[in-house]
Amino acid sequence: MSSVNPQFSQKTSRFATMIASGASALPPLIEESIAIAILARQIEFDLKRSREILGSNAPSSIEFIRTLSSSGHIEEAERLLKELKNYQSWEKLEEQARLAAFRGEWAVAINSANQALQESDVPAISQFSLLQVIALSAFELGEYRMTETCLKRAELYSTLFPKSPLVTYLEITRLRLQIRLGRWVDIESRLQNQFSIPENSQTPNRDQLLSWVRLVLDFKRFHGLDFKIEAQTAWTLSEWLGDRTYQDLAQLDYWVSCGANRDEMPRLQSPRALRYLEEIKCQSPESLWSKETLLWLKQNASGVKPPNPSPLTPKDAIWVTPFQLRFSREKTRAESMPISDRAKKCLNEYAKGEVEKERLFQKVWGIPKYLPTLHDSAVRKTLSRINAATDLGLKTRQGRLTHAGEILIYPFQISSN
Repeated sequence: MSSVNPQFSQKTSRFATMIASGASALPPLIEESIAIAILARQIEFDLKRSREILGSNAPSSIEFIRTLSSSGHIEEAERLLKELKNYQSWEKLEEQARLAAFRGEWAVAINSANQALQESDVPAISQFSLLQVIALSAFELGEYRMTETCLKRAELYSTLFPKSPLVTYLEITRLRLQIRLGRWVDIESRLQNQFSIPENSQTPNRDQLLSWVRLVLDFKRFHGLDFKIEAQTAWTLSEWLGDRTYQDLAQLDYWVSCGANRDEMPRLQSPRALRYLEEIKCQSPESLWSKETLLWLKQNASGVKPPNPSPLTPKDAIWVTPFQLRFSREKTRAESMPISDRAKKCLNEYAKGEVEKERLFQKVWGIPKYLPTLHDSAVRKTLSRINAATDLGLKTRQGRLTHAGEILIYPFQISSN
């Protein structure tokens, strides 16, 4: 294996710091291919592209290992980490902590992260990353006091690195903690702040959407609500991003949301999802996820054997109805698609499951009685305008609304009340 320039890790750390603090220019700090790969992973969240770039240029770099672990290739990342040379001990400890977290080995992750923090000359951005690992791991172990302490320590770094995705991840962990501690969390207001985009502002990216969708899924599971649409949306986003770990976790969540038919076990590859699945099958939960999932299954048990869930299939786009944002496989950030208020109401109700044309008309137009001869033309005109502004392909069939199968409509709805 080729050796690495001893100053290489210092340069990449400086570059990562500039990205996390909001720098937009590409400085001549490191090799161009590595710089592009880091941008792909940290800014575009395109793990497939980052891996393609790094696969032939830097197999012995820490960045390649980070891309592998982030995309769920844990075994390969662990093998390369053992062979890695010319890197400081804290860097290897940081990656060991991250890999342990990807495996769901939370106590190991905390131990490695704490060891790394005790080393000298650890860059601030890496300290921020290590605190995020500890906060998440402590939360998953149910160590809420440790989680809260770690979140407070990380607040300073959030102001230093406002553009870092770690800010979002820590905010999600903070909200999940508040939910468990019985504190009031107005998730809908938080969603408004995140996704209501002022004119000419930058739209959110796919990784941000995945983080917040998983928060809503977490909230619904904790409160015994149906989270099937969140699991479908999270699976689609993870598939686009090339994130095998979160794709498998979403697959597992979807299987659970369908009632966990033991005759149709999900096919999983990532270590953390396999660990969770084994805990569910054996009913011996160690993780917070498994404990709460078993409780959810008990609360939602009907006594009837659940049917096999419909298979999850790749989608080309996700339409987030409350905010009129279109996320796609091809583009890093969402497209804002302004439509009329009536069209917006129509889409919002449709996304909630109001698929009967008569019921939809009553909710959107506010007229109690639907008369086809008078009102059909109004519905057709509104659907035509929606289709002209979007690629949803809405249409009526036997009195019910349908849309193009390759597009997923997500309502970001917390509950019916």
